[in-house]
Amino acid sequence: MQIAKEFGINRETALEHLKRAGIARRPHVRKLTDELVQEARQLYATGLSLKNVAAHFNVNETTIRNELTRAGIRVRPRRGWS
Repeated sequence: MQIAKEFGINRETALEHLKRAGIARRPHVRKLTDELVQEARQLYATGLSLKNVAAHFNVNETTIRNELTRAGIRVRPRRGWS
């Protein structure tokens, strides 16, 4: 969050200040449609990493992880992790 960085404060602190000031947050907009999640699922099933699938869709790795998890896909552990 840019404002938190600018003032050198925690993101949650910045959000609380904005909330108290009555400033509305942007609505959450889903980055991937259901069709794109299915495509991501197929790419992930071929063995691509979350990082590579995320790069394909130009989104954050966490976005891909969340969408696959929401779709009922079991995410593989990271290489070298048990």
